[in-house]
Amino acid sequence: MTVDTTPPTVQVISPEGGEHISGIGAAYSIRWSASDPIGLANDPIALYFSSTAGSSWSLIQNGLANTGIYTWDAPAIDSSTCRISIEARDIVSNIGAASSGNFTVDSSSPEVSSVDLDTTPSGKVRLDSAIGINFSEAVVRNSAQVAFAINPSVSGAFSWSNGDQTMTFTPAALLAEGTTYRITVSTEVEDLAGNRMASEFTYNFETISDEIPPVVTVRIGGVAIKSGDYVDEEPRFDILVTDDTSVDATAVNATLDGMSMSLFLTSFTPTSVEVWFKYHEALAAGEHSVTVEARD
Repeated sequence: MTVDTTPPTVQVISPEGGEHISGIGAAYSIRWSASDPIGLANDPIALYFSSTAGSSWSLIQNGLANTGIYTWDAPAIDSSTCRISIEARDIVSNIGAASSGNFTVDSSSPEVSSVDLDTTPSGKVRLDSAIGINFSEAVVRNSAQVAFAINPSVSGAFSWSNGDQTMTFTPAALLAEGTTYRITVSTEVEDLAGNRMASEFTYNFETISDEIPPVVTVRIGGVAIKSGDYVDEEPRFDILVTDDTSVDATAVNATLDGMSMSLFLTSFTPTSVEVWFKYHEALAAGEHSVTVEARD
């Protein structure tokens, strides 16, 4: 006669910890392995669930055959401290057990919680604004990018922040002025557990209408000049173009006495550009004129 006090060896294969499992979606496959050198009892497996990191347990099912897999409908809760425990009993009733690490059961559909836009005091959206979509929870990036649409159509690029809860769409070019855009985020958006948005989200915004032309300032030695001023014979002309909405840096042109000048860039922002030029030889005594054209 041999006395056996060795419990079965049990391993939880899945979930192992860190997963996101839907409490309102498809069933989940719990997987395990269990063995014993003298043999397991008939239908030796019991499964338990905890939503409190193992401080309390509820029975999922007992009297299961050692098949290594059980199809489980997770409860409709929201908890990030869930665990699965598996017990196995051998032929002399020794019990071995193993528990998973913490995983998440998510039973909430993601939602768009807010939209971020760069607006003027009047509430109109600036032409260089990016579009930030804030979700109620982390989502699968590709699902949200596919679900996003803007009309009239705009090309651009996506970036992510805030733990994959904020998707930012940056247009490749300035938005059209005085235009109403409609953002749509479809129900294709999925959270990390596979739950989809319950309903489509739409949002309208209007861009500013720009009726103010750019402001052009010509300086020599840091001092703005005006008609009638006196200058030396070899001045460097610094030209600053600013606008309340945007500046087209490619559309700044300057002439000296009707001759087109080559301009050199000093600095550039979406609402300002600074360039300079210097005539290739000393200016003759007398009156000269500088003309600058710019476009927003």
